[in-house]
Amino acid sequence: MIGPKIKRAVVEAIDGLLEENLSDIDAAHEDAGEIGISISVKLGEVGKNGVNCAVHLGFIKERVKVETKFQIDEKQMEFDFADGVVGVAHERTPMASNSRRAKE
Repeated sequence: MIGPKIKRAVVEAIDGLLEENLSDIDAAHEDAGEIGISISVKLGEVGKNGVNCAVHLGFIKERVKVETKFQIDEKQMEFDFADGVVGVAHERTPMASNSRRAKE
C-alpha cells in the first residue's frame, strides 16, 4: 500500500537532495538566470522491508551546445589513418549560450 509513511519518506528524500545540491543549483541559476529542475519518484516492487523507492533530482549545471559541420561527397575517396579518416572535413563550433563557459 502507498500511504502517508511513503509520502513522508519521498518528501524528505526530495528535501535532502535539494539541500545537498543547493549551492550547485544556485550557481547554475545565477549563471543562466533560469533553471529547470526535474524530480522523479519511482515506487517499485514490495520487498522484504517494504516498497522499493528511488528519488532522482536532475538539473543542468552548465549549458553546453556544440555543432559539427561537414561536407561529404559519396564519390570522394577516403583514406583511413590512425588518427581518423582523411577526406571528411569537420568543423566544431561552440554555440552561443548564457553560461559562464561560453563567455570565456
